[in-house]
Amino acid sequence: MIKADIPVETQVQDKYGRYNTASHSADRIFSYFNNHKDENCPSIVYGIQGGWGEGKTSFLNFIKNALNEQINLSSKFTKDSVRYR
Repeated sequence: MIKADIPVETQVQDKYGRYNTASHSADRIFSYFNNHKDENCPSIVYGIQGGWGEGKTSFLNFIKNALNEQINLSSKFTKDSVRYR
């Protein structure tokens, strides 16, 4: 029997409870870049290690989704919009 190794992309598809860890990682990455907004911001390296089929791509997909959510939230709530609400 051959099974396809297809990475998952959403929290709903997360069977192993990794989305929360990925979301926490995304929070830390977002916070780092949010605190270093100048053009000379030092880059960071984030490594994920694991064997074939252990969920590295799915974990990265979760991080991407969480970062996109953070970016969407931050663009909706600017300093001015929060101040006047």
